[in-house]
Amino acid sequence: STIIKQNYRATSASALMEFDSGIHVFKSGTGGDERLRIDSSGKLLLGITASTTQSDGFGAAFQIQGTSATSSSIAITRNSNGINPAYLVLAKSRGTSVGSNTAVADDDNIGDIDFRGSDGSGDFNLFAKIRASVDGTPGNGDAPGRLTFFTTADGAVSGTERLRIDSSGNVNQTITASTQGFNQTASGDHYIKNVVNANRSSAGGALGEIRGLWNG
Repeated sequence: STIIKQNYRATSASALMEFDSGIHVFKSGTGGDERLRIDSSGKLLLGITASTTQSDGFGAAFQIQGTSATSSSIAITRNSNGINPAYLVLAKSRGTSVGSNTAVADDDNIGDIDFRGSDGSGDFNLFAKIRASVDGTPGNGDAPGRLTFFTTADGAVSGTERLRIDSSGNVNQTITASTQGFNQTASGDHYIKNVVNANRSSAGGALGEIRGLWNG
């Protein structure tokens, strides 16, 4: 196929755009190093020349690969005189077209943050995950949510739920073996503190308890 090049040159540097069979390549510098590529399917590629597919079976629309912290990182900075931060937003609708606004339903997963690593065979397996989900019936002005934390066990490639914070603020830990649970390690004095703010009509009323139950 014919490569169409449009070359822009400045005093000490150059920029080059190449268009070939629906692929757009952007280069810069006197050596014409590739900086950015848009492939024929519209994927935006930074640091790679072809889309890659993770173990979940799809190639993301925006992909970055590099060999250093500089080439493998994303930074979002907000500069403003106020308390508002920079935002990273993961959103979901049940609509079937771009721009649709169909309400989500109970137990819909809103967003996942996956932590993946290569196994050397070409697969990037899941090591851990944080997931946000709908935790109840949503509606106008009503958005019950929960956070779930997953880790992958030794010898497995899929995550198992370990900790859940539901829409009521309850924290639930999933324990499947007697060796699992909450462990606190410290080099000096340490303690677990339970503070309950409650009104009692008489002195001596219980404000909290630590309970052990046997299911047998």
